Amino acid sequence: MFDSFVAKEGKKAIISSFILVIFFYLIGCSFMTFVSFVALLFFIYIFRLKFVNLTNLNDNELYAPISGKVISIDRDGFNKVITIEVGFFDTHSLRSLENGKVEVSHKRGINLPLGSLKARLLNERTTIKFKNSTMQIYHSACNLLAIEKKDKLKKGEILGTFLKGEVTIKVTKNIELAVNIGDKVQSGETLLATLKKA
Repeated sequence: MFDSFVAKEGKKAIISSFILVIFFYLIGCSFMTFVSFVALLFFIYIFRLKFVNLTNLNDNELYAPISGKVISIDRDGFNKVITIEVGFFDTHSLRSLENGKVEVSHKRGINLPLGSLKARLLNERTTIKFKNSTMQIYHSACNLLAIEKKDKLKKGEILGTFLKGEVTIKVTKNIELAVNIGDKVQSGETLLATLKKA
């Protein structure tokens, strides 16, 4: 039941906050009870899950892998690149872009606030490769990225949780964009682009 509403990565923080609320309440420390209760609500909000009907996802369409704001749309040769900025108050479920096999690679680094060239070069990042697209995740300060290891994925399936940073989607096929810079997107729901037929 709990798994239907909250990401498993947040269980530890939520349970710990709940225990602290009870503990401080029992010893009569009202201020710390209030602080712990606020922390409990914050963690429930941060790690909340939103139901997405995966049967409605079309194979020729690309949906937002995470909630956030589109901050850039670029070209890298023949590929189109969409970058989504993820903040603390977005829905943090990271979802698969495509059906099929996936390759995950991780480069260790630091977690500077994103906003400088040094951060892009030095920060920790994770690359997830699908058949027709690649998702690159740039970590930022106060971040958590937890990805479940699976060889095969279903489009829209939850990969894990990503709290703060940027997610860059590079599409190797010809696409027709459905979003613009500044648009807010929702994980597994917002159509980013349609794959054009060859």
